[in-house]
Amino acid sequence: MDLFKISKEMITGVEIIDKEHQEIAGKINLLFSHPKGTLSKAFIKAAIKDIHDMLEKHFQTEEQIFLKLGILENSVASLEHDSILKSLDNFIGDVEKNYCVSDEFKAFVVGTLITHMAMEAKDIKNASI
Repeated sequence: MDLFKISKEMITGVEIIDKEHQEIAGKINLLFSHPKGTLSKAFIKAAIKDIHDMLEKHFQTEEQIFLKLGILENSVASLEHDSILKSLDNFIGDVEKNYCVSDEFKAFVVGTLITHMAMEAKDIKNASI
């Protein structure tokens, strides 16, 4: 069962953003598809780093689209993006100590990332009206 599902609330109608959402969700689901304690520390760190890099690229794309749409909250989005990326860096450090995908990381994915994508979609849809 997938941890990260793209719901209709996360669909922006912007092809590149929706495609990136699917790719990010797929990478997260791959990481969580393995039973806890069965992955190597190197694999976990690499997977979280890949998610970080995918999100960093995604956030750049998103901010460009926000600018084109004239969404004034772009500066707030940028701060939120920085916070999300920093959290991912911290989770990579946690793998060194815990040698597993932590429950905190799972909560971060379910809470922060899913909420962010839904809010992003809402902002884009509202600006496109």
